[in-house]
Amino acid sequence: MGRWLAGEMSLEEAARFEFWVHSDVERAAFVSGVRQAWYLAGAAGEGWDAQRALRRIRAAQHTPVIALMRRHPEPASRASRVVRIGLAAAATIVAVLAARTVILHERAPAAVAMTEYRAARGQRVILRLSDGTQVTLAPGTVLRRPADFGRRERRLELEGEAYFVVTHDAARPFTVQTPRLIARDLGTRFSVRAYADDPTADLVVAEGTVAVDSFVLGAGEGGATRNGSFARTPVSLEQALAWTDGRLVFQDTPLAEVASRLARWYDVEVTLGSPSLGALRVTGSFRDEPANAVLDAIARSLGLRLVRGESGYQLTRG
Repeated sequence: MGRWLAGEMSLEEAARFEFWVHSDVERAAFVSGVRQAWYLAGAAGEGWDAQRALRRIRAAQHTPVIALMRRHPEPASRASRVVRIGLAAAATIVAVLAARTVILHERAPAAVAMTEYRAARGQRVILRLSDGTQVTLAPGTVLRRPADFGRRERRLELEGEAYFVVTHDAARPFTVQTPRLIARDLGTRFSVRAYADDPTADLVVAEGTVAVDSFVLGAGEGGATRNGSFARTPVSLEQALAWTDGRLVFQDTPLAEVASRLARWYDVEVTLGSPSLGALRVTGSFRDEPANAVLDAIARSLGLRLVRGESGYQLTRG
């Protein structure tokens, strides 16, 4: 019946179906009611108003069925009764369609499965994704890749710091999403840093171009999101990307930031004896030195004292 109502039958099929329908008055009345529902209610699709459809069918239930009574010379009361049955059945069909439509509209889309990659504190991890992209994760970083990565787009979610070497593909945009910035690759090598405990998010482009909001950054350029706004910032590629080569480079870096990076790099607790110490500036380069040697060198350069406790290290005034 659905194909007949939708006009999808051939002429021969439709003729056979209609002959069968009109061979019985009650069957014809039922089909007539359903057909009226079809045209009164409309398709149960986008913007379909089920309540309006039911009101129109109920109004039709109180309309004389002259056409059907003329076609079938049966007693008027019987013809009227069977048409009413058809319309009542049609109202039930519309009610079912309404319930089905509500369920379909209210059903939440299935969550996309995510694969999670982690670099624990004190370690770096190098990944190669299915599209050939190479990703280096800094200590204390989480990278999430959706199951549909690479089908229409290449989208990743980042919490922490990572360096990306991407092959540009205009048909499948490459995007790195963090809570504070979204970087769109235009064929490049770039680094994004956005740790959960850091109110800022930083981007550094080593090669090619990257788009963030209305900005397009080229090789050697950087930017940062602070207080919800992205702006270009001066950058040192050596300092920003040294970690990908196993080095830590600080250039006039606040001690508070240095302490956080060392804590992730070595997986130790590094605290400051006073909040005011966080503003002190650190300049230095380290590779392969143990945590106590690096912290001792920093303490001596700033005239501070390094205290080792059960849970880690503290820098305090002498």
